[in-house]
Order: sequence, then structure tokens, then C-alpha cells
Amino acid sequence: MCWSLWPVAIGFKIVEIFKKKDAEAVSGQRAKAKEFVLKEDALIRKMTIPEIEQTNMVMDPMGAAPNFPFGHLNALWVEFRDGLQPDETVHLFESVGPNPIRRQLIWGYAFCKDGRIDRFMTAGWRR
Repeated sequence: MCWSLWPVAIGFKIVEIFKKKDAEAVSGQRAKAKEFVLKEDALIRKMTIPEIEQTNMVMDPMGAAPNFPFGHLNALWVEFRDGLQPDETVHLFESVGPNPIRRQLIWGYAFCKDGRIDRFMTAGWRR
């Protein structure tokens, strides 16, 4: 019986080798990927929290997404929004993504302090 299972064991070993090579290739690509950096010239306009929440309110009649600002990303938005300090302002931004091959426009909201971007939240992208 044992002698008939050796092809299966070799097959599993080959699959393991290829999976390991794929994982190394993916991790290498991630290491090469550029980080998205938001610059002040990408800021479009100052907005208020109620404006942002009204603009990004999800109303899904099928119920696939929760009816909250940003839908499934509402918890992320609430954490971001609650971190707003009294001396900060919120701005809408649009910026070109870091990947030169797959050009995409990234948009979202940034907290600014003294005219400089403190932190930001990306809300979407499009080609």
C-alpha cells in the first residue's frame, strides 16, 4: 500500500515548492511598491464633518451595505472623524496614485493643521 502513495507525496511536495515561490514573489512585489504620499497641492477644498457624512451617506435598498456614512467603512470613518482636534481642518483631496503602470486617481479626506497635512483617509479610487 505504501509504495502506491509515493506519487501523491511527490505531488504535494511540488505544490509546496511552487506556493513558496509564489509567496516570495508577492512579498517581493509588496516591498517594491511605493507608499502613497499625500501632498498639500492635492487638497481641493475645506469641508465640514456634516457635509462629508451627507455626501458619503450610503442608502442601499437591497441592504447589502449598512445605511451609514461610508457604508462598510463606517467604523474606520468614525475612528478617523473622532480624532479631529479643535485646531485642525478637514479637506477633500484628489491625488494620482503611486503606481505609474496602473494610473489611478485616489480621493479622500485629510486633516490639516497649520496648513500642513497631519493625516488622511482614502475613500475611493478610479482610473
